[in-house]
Amino acid sequence: MNNNQYSKQPEDLTFSDDFMFTHVMQQEGICKRVLEIILDTKIENLTVIEPQKSLKNFYISKGVRFDVFARDETRLFDIEMQRKIVRNIPKRMRYYQAVVDTANLLKGEFYDDLKQVFLIFICQKDYFKQERAIHIIAENDVDTLEKFDSGIIKVIVNTSAYELEKNVEKSALLRYICTNEATDDFTRQIDEIVKQARLNEKFKEDYMFQNLAEGDRRYEGRQEGIAIGLAQGLEEGSHQKAIETARNMILDNLPLETISRYTNLSLEELEKLK
Repeated sequence: MNNNQYSKQPEDLTFSDDFMFTHVMQQEGICKRVLEIILDTKIENLTVIEPQKSLKNFYISKGVRFDVFARDETRLFDIEMQRKIVRNIPKRMRYYQAVVDTANLLKGEFYDDLKQVFLIFICQKDYFKQERAIHIIAENDVDTLEKFDSGIIKVIVNTSAYELEKNVEKSALLRYICTNEATDDFTRQIDEIVKQARLNEKFKEDYMFQNLAEGDRRYEGRQEGIAIGLAQGLEEGSHQKAIETARNMILDNLPLETISRYTNLSLEELEKLK
């Protein structure tokens, strides 16, 4: 997700801002149609999971907060809005895939029970620099003697290439995400939901609350970083002082075992100093 939105006022949010995007996409009819347009597929019954769904495999592992997470009978869909190009999308997709699979395969189930997963990153710039609107990466396209189909399909959308997209509906959707210009019935429907949300007091209150919470998390992160930096500095300074003390003791021909006991330096370090 992209957090630059949090410098905006609620009245300035657009569909491509994370908070507005997750709000609009909670309407299952909207989410369903967006997926159908991007993926060129028919979806019968779609369930959108709670917004900004967080998943974490193990208590020590890095958690993932999905922008929009949805499912139908046989497929899982993770849709991420990226207003700027994030670092290393392929590795990020790999980790998201691992979290999704681990969280959705219950104990006692078989690998065959894994659902097909679509990881969709909607970008406003061209990650591959190939002037294409939609990049679909499927493992079953690999040229091998046998098809290698793990059920993972990665989709990277370049909304800035909306003029190059020949499909009219797809072009209109990408144009709206990129420029906020609604040019057909569906994008006008989305735009109306966006406008209504900007006027909704509950929406504005929730946004400002998340804005404050995000600010607090950033502040706490900065303070933690400062504290860690100070501790490391003190530790490095103490170590350097121990080395200087050890050098002087070596010059006085004291036994290395004695020097080690007083400086907490290892015998290996003291041998190098000597």
